[in-house]
Amino acid sequence: METFFVEPGRVEAEALTLVGDEHRHLVRVLRAAPGDRIAVVDGAGGAYDATITAISKQDVRCRIEERHPRRNELPVSVTIAPALLKNPGRFEVIVEKATELGVGRIVPLRTERVVGSTAKVERWAGIALAAMKQCGRCVLPAVESPVDFRHFLRNVPPGALRLIPHEQAGLPMSVALKGHAGQDIVICTGPEGGFTEAEIAVAAEAGFIPVRLGDRRLRAETAAVTALGAAMLAVS
Repeated sequence: METFFVEPGRVEAEALTLVGDEHRHLVRVLRAAPGDRIAVVDGAGGAYDATITAISKQDVRCRIEERHPRRNELPVSVTIAPALLKNPGRFEVIVEKATELGVGRIVPLRTERVVGSTAKVERWAGIALAAMKQCGRCVLPAVESPVDFRHFLRNVPPGALRLIPHEQAGLPMSVALKGHAGQDIVICTGPEGGFTEAEIAVAAEAGFIPVRLGDRRLRAETAAVTALGAAMLAVS
């Protein structure tokens, strides 16, 4: 069953209303009709089984049949802070896969070795929305504007397990994750050239644990997805 997005403000006690792109897709592409059943998510933790009751030129009205709070969501908050990449398409892969893997927050970083990157926050948010619907999540990750690496380190929420993959680290990430059930996780990943030694040192001072993802050198986007996959398996 295809999943549709409803703005939280358009969800009522027993009904919800789809507008905009969701309305157009239902009406013009799927030729939906009253009585059809659809799955709907609101991006704020609500998932709904719904039945279409009325279709107009502006909206699609649905009756809520069943609610599924936080369906398919992780039990903890996971933040990924990946460095911006020279190839924008590869950064978009991180946004898409991070959403599929359950992150709640994506914070692009400007680090010392970031080269020629451009911020496309609106596009990234659209990619996250599409990925949320595709994978069956009901929380839309917050995709933030890029920030300086050191600024991010100063503003990490207290109490989170802080990890920073680095090719020279000796501690396997799987080991670092043990014994932290129920704890929020924050992961920083570097650009194509990796973090500098100075950046790793500053991150360690801020409580980040350098971790190893394996023996092979990974592309920046692969490292981000691999780290998130390991975190997801550890907390699921």
